[in-house]
Amino acid sequence: MPSPANLTTLQETTKSPIDGTEYVRLATTGANWKATLQNIVDALATLPTDPTFTSVTVTTTVTVTGAVTAARFILSASGINTQTGTSYSLLSTDNGKVITLNNANPITLTCPAGLGAAFACTIIQLGAGQVAVVAGGGATVSGFGGATHLAGQFAMGNIIAPTANSFVLGGNIT
Repeated sequence: MPSPANLTTLQETTKSPIDGTEYVRLATTGANWKATLQNIVDALATLPTDPTFTSVTVTTTVTVTGAVTAARFILSASGINTQTGTSYSLLSTDNGKVITLNNANPITLTCPAGLGAAFACTIIQLGAGQVAVVAGGGATVSGFGGATHLAGQFAMGNIIAPTANSFVLGGNIT
């Protein structure tokens, strides 16, 4: 892969006459060259102002050491985990997802130990069966006033682990 030296600095910026969106064009050398994220960041450092981008596509892992802010959050279909049984135990892959629970009978959602601090997900009761959120062995679940059930059909709740194995349930709960 070419070194950052193969990426020249900012070539030009243009504004869309339709919506005012600013686009940045970077000049590169070499045929079929793919810039790494660091190469792009290095080139963007030559910008005279702090630009705002409306779309960035990254096809590899990005690690951010500072704050990240966003004007909006867009959920994709892969961010929804649909459950139709009467029991489900959260998995580490549910972190950041929306879990829908849909059954006519009562549903038990278990928060197991081992998901780690900062685990967070949203749960939605789609069916008539009330969702009870329970702790797995070695974990605890707490809700305001001791509530650990979603309030009814179409109720939503958030589960957050502020510390490892300690979950807090909030939202439409009873």
